[in-house]
Amino acid sequence: MITLGVEPRPDDVVLEARDSRLRVTMSEAGLDLDLVPARMSAEELAACARLVELTRDPADVANPLADTITGRAISDDATEPTVRVTERPDDADTAAGPWSILPGADVEYVTKTANIREDLARLAPIVQLADASPDGESTRGDDDEVARHDQAEMDATLDQDLADWWNQDTDRPRVEVLGTVSIWGVGDQAVSPTPAMRKANKIVTERRPTFTHLAAFLALHPQGVTLEQVELVTGGISNDARYRITSLRNYLGTRPDGTPRIPLGKAGRPKADDPPHLYRIPDALVDAHLFRRLYQRAIRRGADGLPDLVDALGLVDGRPFTLAKDDPRWLWATEGEGLADQYTALIGDVAHLVVTRAVLDGDLPLARRACETWRACDPASEALADDDRLITLAEGHPDQAQQIAAELWTRNDDETGPTGPGERTQQILDAQDHAREQAPATTRPDDG
Repeated sequence: MITLGVEPRPDDVVLEARDSRLRVTMSEAGLDLDLVPARMSAEELAACARLVELTRDPADVANPLADTITGRAISDDATEPTVRVTERPDDADTAAGPWSILPGADVEYVTKTANIREDLARLAPIVQLADASPDGESTRGDDDEVARHDQAEMDATLDQDLADWWNQDTDRPRVEVLGTVSIWGVGDQAVSPTPAMRKANKIVTERRPTFTHLAAFLALHPQGVTLEQVELVTGGISNDARYRITSLRNYLGTRPDGTPRIPLGKAGRPKADDPPHLYRIPDALVDAHLFRRLYQRAIRRGADGLPDLVDALGLVDGRPFTLAKDDPRWLWATEGEGLADQYTALIGDVAHLVVTRAVLDGDLPLARRACETWRACDPASEALADDDRLITLAEGHPDQAQQIAAELWTRNDDETGPTGPGERTQQILDAQDHAREQAPATTRPDDG
């Protein structure tokens, strides 16, 4: 706390600016500093002020993963859109319909859940088959329910991949990044390992963080990466990178057809005009990819997509890309490609959709589970606090809900102090207050 114009106490730190110098004193501790401040020109001071102003008004950055999931962008491996996205009705009282994951009218979500209309437009557009007519009917003559089923079946292997993920007896490589990063390969439980696999198991065990990083880099780039890219993110020279890939290949084992999980390149010396060999793990199970695919299928199932959202949250075990200790080799994921932030945001979006649906359905245990999964991933999210307050109020704890709301007013920013709730939170509170004011008063039976 800073106090001006009063007599200091012995344990106070006193700042005194005089004659272009700064004196810092604390009589109780014997502190007495006479400092020459940094001198800045008017232009430098104005530039610093502009930088501070920019940080106080941050702009939302689009999440490319979310844009692909909702159908607003085409995935890297697609040649044309498979769905057609239209916006929710302009009239807040008109229902979006069964082709949206939030099928009701905007007014219902704005007044009864922690949403503003911008949230609904971003998270729950109307997503139809690309060959659907403007009125929502498929040109193939399918009814809505059948068409939504067909749309969801675009990812034909998702259910099997999800079953393999939870199957403890699978021999497919498994990579976890939605929480503490880890890998699993058949070498961990091989009953009769070959000499090459036995050697690889020893190497991977002794250098687990190194091979976890390498396996994740390959698995998170299913289209493949070059040796030069592997060298860049691992910090190794060519021979070292090849040795690590060989060890990982032996550790992961082979497919049922006997071919290695990490495919081999062409035998012999490559020609000058040959394209570079791409290293990848084609059938690896990655929790982040399964999460994204479940979210995408949920959006395409429209009103029937809630179970896929719940299954997606079941894959989350904490903040994405959590490391036992800092490791600069992971900067490609946390900084360069932004995957950590993108998946954190996706988890928040999915949890918020589940909370929104569950609160309106009266399924408060489901809403609470989604909220706690979100908290484990992004505990400082203001949107999470908004949903937490809503659920706590619905659970019959108004005092706790009021405490959550009050904490939004006393959050501290490192540079600016208490900041209060954001604009979105204020809009949510205003809309809910307005809805309560407009609601007819209820009369108890004994009021006569």
